[in-house]
Amino acid sequence: MPIALLKFPTDLLGEVFKECNPFELYNVSLCSKRIRIVLKSRMPRCWKISSDFIAIGVMCRNDDAYKFEAASRPEDCYKVNVRRTMQIKFRNGKVMDSLDYMLDIFGCSTMKCMAFLVYNDLLKFSKIAIDKKLEIEECHIDEMNNDQEFSDSLALINQMNITKLIELDHRVSSRIVPHRITRFPDELRIYNSSWFSIEQLMICTSAAIYLRDSYLNNEDMDRFLQKWKRGELPNLRVMKGSSVKLDGESPILEMYPPIRGQTKTTIKRISVDDPYTIYGVKVHNDQGLEGLLEINLTPRYSRFAFIVIDPTDTVTEEIDENFVGAEED
Repeated sequence: MPIALLKFPTDLLGEVFKECNPFELYNVSLCSKRIRIVLKSRMPRCWKISSDFIAIGVMCRNDDAYKFEAASRPEDCYKVNVRRTMQIKFRNGKVMDSLDYMLDIFGCSTMKCMAFLVYNDLLKFSKIAIDKKLEIEECHIDEMNNDQEFSDSLALINQMNITKLIELDHRVSSRIVPHRITRFPDELRIYNSSWFSIEQLMICTSAAIYLRDSYLNNEDMDRFLQKWKRGELPNLRVMKGSSVKLDGESPILEMYPPIRGQTKTTIKRISVDDPYTIYGVKVHNDQGLEGLLEINLTPRYSRFAFIVIDPTDTVTEEIDENFVGAEED
């Protein structure tokens, strides 16, 4: 027997909607404009949405995940499989339009994760994110068509509220990138970081920084670590990566690379799943914090790691009896 939902008192209807999962609410929202209005006014704003512009995921309060993907055939619409995946017809045939719609009907103010492969997708989403004042926890940008699109992507990133992670994987043809990152999340990962200069690094406020294939030289590294020694990088907890410019010709914190300690230190951090392992030399800053620095010189990409010990870390040390100095690959 059909149920006249709109005859329910508003408070009771809100309680009914609280018991529904995303699939059920999405289907109900298609019934009428009045239902959508009630949904938007009564839904809690604690769900999170993710999208890679192929599918849309919704994570609920208890971390249950629901996925919406494009139906390959009209008769498959609204079918749900055992993997909590519903097939739907995206609004106007576009993932972005359905994403905007779901943000409204589910009352979401937080995006869990966004992954961009095409600049136009990022451009369209940035307008939605800025207009709705969304918090985006994680933002992943893959290879853009060209360096100009990548540079423009950085400008869009600066306008959005990205809080936990920015991950960039575009390989530039020139190290000159007009736009720079000016708003930093908790963690910054750049897999082709030749364009990320020391000037950028010096203003970075991220707690975790990963720079692969960088052009940081000894002077740059010393300048950055000297800033930490003065206590001017209070957020920094780890910086790791590789560089084509590090060598053994000039000192870093008055030590000539390779820089490697005899003690194997394992650091288990509450907020990180996998422990850090480092053969680091201990350094201290003006606030009494201890850090471990390791630099291994190799013919192509030299590796560096700097980890700041936090009072909540679990630290174990083991003397390496086979220690012979820094590795040379």
